Amino acid sequence: MKKIYTWAAQPANRTLTVDDLKKAKGKKKFTQVTANTIDEAEAAEKAGFDMIICNAFNVKQVREGSKNLFLTAALVLNKFVTSEDIMRGAFEALENGADAVMTPRSMKIIEMLANEDVPVMGHLGLVPRKSTWVGGLRAVGKNSEEATYMQPVTRGDIEDIRGVNVATNVIKLLLDQGWIKIKGYRDVPGRPALFITTQKFLDDFAMKTLSDLPELPDLPEIESITPELSLQNEPAEQEAPKS
Repeated sequence: MKKIYTWAAQPANRTLTVDDLKKAKGKKKFTQVTANTIDEAEAAEKAGFDMIICNAFNVKQVREGSKNLFLTAALVLNKFVTSEDIMRGAFEALENGADAVMTPRSMKIIEMLANEDVPVMGHLGLVPRKSTWVGGLRAVGKNSEEATYMQPVTRGDIEDIRGVNVATNVIKLLLDQGWIKIKGYRDVPGRPALFITTQKFLDDFAMKTLSDLPELPDLPEIESITPELSLQNEPAEQEAPKS
């Protein structure tokens, strides 16, 4: 049992901390169960689960039922819409006893929370709202092509993650270097190309798998490794060839 101080500056005991989870990455798996009532939280702790996840609006009662388990508050899409909603909801959940928050929103939102020292989780695996993008209900992020940074991605996806436009010459450079390749085309108007990294990318950067990539905040700005290329009047997005 670890002694901590909560975001409300109250002493507490926890079976796990954020530091424990970070150190266990790739080495150990934990069990987590959904609980949204006092009784469910009590049962989860008695059953020996490692962690609980609950709706952000239920944090107070769940914490009353489980004083010691690591508790994640889910910021549901339809209740926490704007960036301000999400930030306020995260701080309220932590103040009420949560140890972390989970949001299915973009990397830009996750980075916003992380920059304020909010322990935050994204959503991989079976993500129902993304099922139409991946051809039906299936887990996403289970193989090396998808696990890191949610491959495959379009140029627009990359721009959403980075928060800035990605120049056409950057995409062309990565393709020419053999570091990325086109896996297919997203079935939406314009049919933008879906990119994945290649084995050459891993070899050139002395990595065995994509899990060896650094965390996103440690990545250099891509412009810093991009030579100047004179490419004028390129299309805004790589599109599927016309049949």
